Amino acid sequence: VVRRAGEAAPGMYVEHRSWLCNHAVVMHGLGEPTDDEERRFTEVLRVAMRETAAVEPELADEIGDLVRLLIPLAPPETMASVSSSYATMRGAICLSPSDSSVLQIETIIHEFCHQKMNFLLESDDLLEPGQSGQVYFSPWRKDARRLRGLLLGAHAFMNVARHLLRRVRSESFRDSARVDVMRNIALRVHQVDSAMRTLGFHADYTPFGALFAARIQRELGLLTAGVLRFPAGVRAEAAAEAAAHRRFQLGETGLHRPEGLRDRVPRASFATASKSRRPR
Repeated sequence: VVRRAGEAAPGMYVEHRSWLCNHAVVMHGLGEPTDDEERRFTEVLRVAMRETAAVEPELADEIGDLVRLLIPLAPPETMASVSSSYATMRGAICLSPSDSSVLQIETIIHEFCHQKMNFLLESDDLLEPGQSGQVYFSPWRKDARRLRGLLLGAHAFMNVARHLLRRVRSESFRDSARVDVMRNIALRVHQVDSAMRTLGFHADYTPFGALFAARIQRELGLLTAGVLRFPAGVRAEAAAEAAAHRRFQLGETGLHRPEGLRDRVPRASFATASKSRRPR
């Protein structure tokens, strides 16, 4: 039986039945949607790409030029949404189904940025050799992350936030959804800023990497200025969430602090400073 895969955008197909494509999917679990579930998955992706093209047509075109396959994943029970992409599978993005077109386009942009970097990194390194095994605080997860991963994560999340900010400015969200998206953008700005701060402390860039990081900082400055127009309460919630995650960082050093870390070295107790002043 010859079967035509669902098309999310011109030349961008939903596929999960081809062994040639899917045997390399090792992160999370390959989805096995029914025909109705696959149609729903495809329709939400179609809406996501159509909404993106309405606000940022150049981005939608660029995604369509590179991405060919969208592969459904079956997320574990502990995670609401998962995604992945592989250097060995050019033009393929794996993501879990969702009824939210906004979440789906966030995921597509994020993995699309990783796909672009996979091409770039074949000819230009971002970091000088010898840093691949070093791990540091991750503003996105509670486990440590390598420096290269921090830079790629900052690039991806910065592009997600930039697109969402353009959508907020275009009035494409209703009030309740608009607040959630603004909180998302503000949080991403804090996270990218934290990642770039760690990289500034610890990374040795190649000339290309230094230019790449400088462009991220420039875009981050524009995003920060855009967030200043959000309601103060939204910005405060995002700042509080980012601050709560910093318990996995040793001070403001950019170094990872494992969960449950206890200082087992005996320390001398020091007298606390008195608030009273002695008369002179």
